[in-house]
Amino acid sequence: MWNDPIVDEVRRARREIEKECEGDFALIYARALEVQKKAAARLVSRPGADTLTMRGHQSASCQNRER
Repeated sequence: MWNDPIVDEVRRARREIEKECEGDFALIYARALEVQKKAAARLVSRPGADTLTMRGHQSASCQNRER
């Protein structure tokens, strides 16, 4: 079986976090929220990314409804 080193690293980190939180999902979730808050200041968004649309294009489901 082929092993992906990135997947292995993610799984190792997950097991470590589960062990530190004693498998308590509420603690794991609280920890994830703390990490998210700390990382938020380092995130950068592309200008206009929050209003990203496909101008001039509609999804296939929308096109089918109009016909």
